[in-house]
Amino acid sequence: MSPPVIEKKKKYTYKDYLCTPDDERYELIEGELIMTPSPVPYHQKYNTRFGVKEYWIVDPIEKTVKIYTPENENLVLTKSLSNDDLLESFLFPGLKIKLVAVFAY
Repeated sequence: MSPPVIEKKKKYTYKDYLCTPDDERYELIEGELIMTPSPVPYHQKYNTRFGVKEYWIVDPIEKTVKIYTPENENLVLTKSLSNDDLLESFLFPGLKIKLVAVFAY
């Protein structure tokens, strides 16, 4: 009897991600393409209540990143960055991301 054949899952790339339909939301996590629902206020409050300290909303079309932090059960825009900016997070001291490199693809 031969051993079972195990098929490897396809590793998706950023190029694959760019081909997803515009009317549906996807995330690319470690090569896996995951369909995600749009964030709604309830979802955001739920995560805030359970300790999410920072939200990054990335818009690859406009080449912007908006950073929100919770304040009194609301999300407050604390940074609005564009293509030429350097993203820094108070949660990760020393982390610096050149957005021009992120949006180059």
